[in-house]
Amino acid sequence: MSGAPSCPQLFLLFLAGMGFGLFYFGGLWLTLQKIATRQSWTLWLGISFILRLAVVLTGFFLLMQGNWLKLVALTTGFIIIRIVMIKRIQKTS
Repeated sequence: MSGAPSCPQLFLLFLAGMGFGLFYFGGLWLTLQKIATRQSWTLWLGISFILRLAVVLTGFFLLMQGNWLKLVALTTGFIIIRIVMIKRIQKTS
């Protein structure tokens, strides 16, 4: 395992985590908007979940490179996007 990541590297991983969060939760939002008009909504929900989860987990695995500090930076960005999207959706409803 390599040494500790630098601050700029952690910041870029934080931004990547935010990007994964946007992909995951934005995809969830779009899926929930579309399933109301679909006949087989369970299939759409299942496929969306598997696709979103596969992309995020693969990205996390590749970017963290076995370093827990990198995983923390990725997860922090991911969770911040979750919080922001929840607050934004609550404002609109």
